Amino acid sequence: MPTPRLYESGAERQRAYRERLEAAARPIGGSLTEKLGKVNGRALARRGEALLQALQDEMEACRDARSEAWQDSERGEAFQEAIDLVEAARLAVGDIA
Repeated sequence: MPTPRLYESGAERQRAYRERLEAAARPIGGSLTEKLGKVNGRALARRGEALLQALQDEMEACRDARSEAWQDSERGEAFQEAIDLVEAARLAVGDIA
């Protein structure tokens, strides 16, 4: 059974994706030097972790939308390796927070 559509068109899906990325990338506030403190540093790390999680979720959704034949192909395996790298980066950033 196919996954139900969340968006009517590809354009709406792209707009929602950009909005999620922009929301995750909004600055916490203050200048960069103010953000370098311990508390703000953790907040930035959590923001980075959230961005990487959004990227990982989007990549997994893209992979899941493809056929099993594509997923088992060289391109699919390379894409899965990229997803694994994003997850490793997210976990590493999570260790900072």
